[in-house]
Formats: sequence, structure tokens, C-alpha cells
Amino acid sequence: MVSRPAPEAQARLREHPDEIPAEEEFLRTLSPVQAMARTCVQDTEVAGQKIKAGDRVVLVFGAGNRDPEAYDDPDDIVLDRRDTRHLAFGVGLHRCAASNLGRRELVVALQEFLAAVPDFSRTDPTEPWHGPGPLTPRIGR
Repeated sequence: MVSRPAPEAQARLREHPDEIPAEEEFLRTLSPVQAMARTCVQDTEVAGQKIKAGDRVVLVFGAGNRDPEAYDDPDDIVLDRRDTRHLAFGVGLHRCAASNLGRRELVVALQEFLAAVPDFSRTDPTEPWHGPGPLTPRIGR
């Protein structure tokens, strides 16, 4: 079960939007692209799993963004988390060319939403929030 957004988190984002790296934490936990499929081009083995040439594999970026060896409380959105490395836009040579634009759009959208909606909460706080996708974070810290 996922906790609901805490009123304190909303207040912090409204009062100190430039001091909180929230957009990177949102991208880490709510990545726009969660997975991508590829075709294996040669027989190989990954972590003991044999993959044959021609096999389709799914790379689940969202799982990498929730690696408990890389993040404390990986399923929680921690607004002031400092280590916010993530794979939301891919990585290395295959990093999205528009990743900086996407980040800026997220910041502007968040600022505009917070300005337009004074306070928000779920209508039924007893109903678990399942988020926008299969890997849903807990929000509120």
C-alpha cells in the first residue's frame, strides 16, 4: 500500500521550490518510460540467465530506479533526497536527447499545478493509491 501525499510535502514544495530536487525524485519514482524491449543479437548470459540470439528481452528501467542497494527507502518519494541518479531518460549514449527539456517541463508543470491548486488530497484516503503505473511509490516524506 502506498501512503498519500502529506500536506507537509505540499507545503515544502510551495515554499521552497528551488531548494528541493523534487523533480529528480519524481522522475526516479514515476519515470515516463518504465521499460523497453530489445532483441538479443548474440548468445549471452546475464546473472546466470542464458539469453539466445533473437530472444526478446525487456529492460525494466523502473526497477533499476528502485534498487534497494542504490537507494535507502527506494519506494518512497523523499523530496530532499540528494542521490537522485536515475534511468528515467535512459543513460549514456542512449540518453534521451530531450531529457533537459523534459525536466524543465516537469518543473514548470509542478509549479503551475501547485499555484493553481491550493491544497489537494484523495477523496478516499482509505483507498490505496496505485499510481500511474506498475511501480508505484509511497509519497509523503
